[in-house]
Amino acid sequence: MKRKTILIAHNNLKLIQKMQEYCRQRDLYSIIDYVLDGEELVKMHDLNDYDIVIVKDALTNIPGIYALETILFNTKKRPELIVLLTPFTTEFIQSKCDQLGLIHVNELEIGIEELYNIINHLEIKAMLDNQSFFDSQRAVINLLKKIGLLKVYIGYTYFEYILNVMLESSENLYKRMHTIYKMIGEHFNVTPASVEKAMRTCIRSSLSKSDGFYAQMLFGNYHDSYPSNSIFLQVCINTLKEQKSYIVNKQIQKSLRKI
Repeated sequence: MKRKTILIAHNNLKLIQKMQEYCRQRDLYSIIDYVLDGEELVKMHDLNDYDIVIVKDALTNIPGIYALETILFNTKKRPELIVLLTPFTTEFIQSKCDQLGLIHVNELEIGIEELYNIINHLEIKAMLDNQSFFDSQRAVINLLKKIGLLKVYIGYTYFEYILNVMLESSENLYKRMHTIYKMIGEHFNVTPASVEKAMRTCIRSSLSKSDGFYAQMLFGNYHDSYPSNSIFLQVCINTLKEQKSYIVNKQIQKSLRKI
């Protein structure tokens, strides 16, 4: 799997080294470069080679926010995420972040695991920010595509069907898999046993062929044990409901600002 590349600018070398090791033990990210002060960051000239950039504002010589403002001018291929770590928030910092397209995170002795999880969360949030409304059918298709499920397997059709049903239901159907297999079987005129086997095969065969980045964001490291049908559905439906809530709340806030 191709890891996403990270540049980190921070004056705490021990924290950087711990973060490098933490990333090495997982399969999502790789810290390929780091700098220890703002002047070093400016000397890098551009950020074209990185997927994610993490910068502490309180760098020596040149503050992180000014170093980023300089270097972004020369950057043609903008990173997916640029995170600015500051111990507090001011109107100036927020205004600069909005102007430069930075994501501001309050940092007071932030832990390695917390920082890793923040990046993970921001990656998912970034995928949703361009959506203006929640289309359940399209959301299901997009989620299965990002995970890497392949349409060539009949189990894909079963997952697409049942996730749309589950989105409209207030019950936690994934807790009653025998009911799910029966529902799908009746809809497609097949046996519950064949449904279970097809869904299991779809998960294992698809994930073994995909690059696995988004799947590992959701399911963790599954190389030794692929997610079961019930875990797969649970994670997918929770993710879809979180996406729906995020998009709906974003639209509500947008509407309120117009009043």
